[in-house]
Amino acid sequence: MFRVKASPAVITGVLVLSLFVPISTAAASETAMPTRLSGLEQRAESIHKRLGTLTRKARTSKDQPRLRHRVLTTNAALKRMNRRLARLGTAVLASESVDDAFVEEVIACATTAIRLDKRAIHLSRRTLKQVRSREVKALKKLRARLLTLSARLRHPRKPSTTPTAPTPSPTPTIAPTVMPSVTPTVSPSATASPAPTATPKPSATPTVPPTPTATPKPTATPKPSATPTATPKPTATPKPSATPTASPTATPKPSSTPTASPTATPSATPTATPTASSSYTTMTDARLTSGTPTSPRVYERIIFTGGDATHGVLHIDYTLHDVVVRDCIIDSGPQNGLTINALDNAVVSNIRFENVIVRPQPRMGVEVTDRTSSGRTTNNWHHLTFDRVTIEPQGSEAFSLCSAMTGDTATTIRDMTIEGSGNRPDLYSWGQGFEINKARGVTVDGLTIMQTRGAAFNLQGPRADTDMLWRFSRVMADMRVRDDQQTEPMGSAAQVVYCKNATGWRFSGTVVTAPTGSHNGYLDNVHGADFTGTTWLRPGSKPYVSQVNGSSGNIALP
Repeated sequence: MFRVKASPAVITGVLVLSLFVPISTAAASETAMPTRLSGLEQRAESIHKRLGTLTRKARTSKDQPRLRHRVLTTNAALKRMNRRLARLGTAVLASESVDDAFVEEVIACATTAIRLDKRAIHLSRRTLKQVRSREVKALKKLRARLLTLSARLRHPRKPSTTPTAPTPSPTPTIAPTVMPSVTPTVSPSATASPAPTATPKPSATPTVPPTPTATPKPTATPKPSATPTATPKPTATPKPSATPTASPTATPKPSSTPTASPTATPSATPTATPTASSSYTTMTDARLTSGTPTSPRVYERIIFTGGDATHGVLHIDYTLHDVVVRDCIIDSGPQNGLTINALDNAVVSNIRFENVIVRPQPRMGVEVTDRTSSGRTTNNWHHLTFDRVTIEPQGSEAFSLCSAMTGDTATTIRDMTIEGSGNRPDLYSWGQGFEINKARGVTVDGLTIMQTRGAAFNLQGPRADTDMLWRFSRVMADMRVRDDQQTEPMGSAAQVVYCKNATGWRFSGTVVTAPTGSHNGYLDNVHGADFTGTTWLRPGSKPYVSQVNGSSGNIALP
């Protein structure tokens, strides 16, 4: 298992930031121990009461929008607690100097959160409609993560306490033990502390081969394998060292020095957990290869890392077709998360992204573009599918489809979640959540957008007479719900739905303004848009959609 040595002071810092409760850096006494996580326990008790109240109300008023909103906000609070507990559990696993009593407290808190998750899942199934699937999946994923962390906290810490006690006793016997007994199994245990200093003098070469062979994985990783293990294969598996790679690579670049630092830091810690697991592999600066229509190439359970100031973590600017990217994580990098750049000589088609998580990036989470220097009018990216993609809060726009071509892109978005955008106004003025810029033929079936800094939707066509062939259904854009990683509030001039120069498109779902935001919508030279089935809400006042520059024929507006 990949472990990073951390001092009690480091763990204390993580705990204070995660739970906002004072925690002693030394081993606390039994009397102080029950108050260590009291803040978390109070928060859990508050959520428990809210869930009980909402469950009672759900028996009589399942269909009230206010009830559904309260369920969503309660779920958001529960998700925040889950994420903080997960960060806490990861930090405890990485530390070698946390007392067992505190570990038991963390496990107990995780068990409480797991029970609350179960209740919230049951309540969401009963009360939510359009976003039921998304909420249940998100809660299940967080619950599974806590279950895994709890299991790892119970077992892997036992070996770590045993070696620490015997360490003082072999220390005086270093001289006799190192020389005669190099071959027996006793040598790895003694190698833990003295091997790096004592071995170089007599025999530098004989000591290195036995160390990796005798399965001292934990011993070899912390110190000795920094220099000797540069060439061997063991370094390929624990690629969590690829996460720091984004930082050094970005530093020499002109514009990525301020970019990589704030964004990569928060997401590097949670991503290390699945990387260390044997079920995930890591690919840095990956170049995917095509499959066939009958046998697509599948990339499964991979953590993508890398990128630089001008390239995304997963960057596709070459011909690629018939590929499935499934159950993967696109880690934080110095620019975009996923970039698809179709060119005159690069056609990207028949690509599916299924159950993919995009970590926070300084710029965009997903950017798809089509550029031509030959006057081409056909799309060179088409038939893309984004199924159950979660995009965490981004520095600029979260999701962008951009094409200056006139053809049908035949692109489908299904059950996507955008948790925020616009967190880096110091670098980029754009802060929209979901953007379509002149790309025709986009179908959205299930999209949840939480609060963004700019407009939740930025939809633009080339001309007012162009039928954009956009179809939106099962949309939940509630700007009152804010993710804990979304640091920038919605701007006072930002609308939820902004559209310009388009006609003949359909939209249905729920559109709710933010307390800091502006109107529900703004239509600029838009004609024949159909909002039938859309619920417009503006807390504290009447819902409103502006229509300017000759917009006409738009139906089902508030």
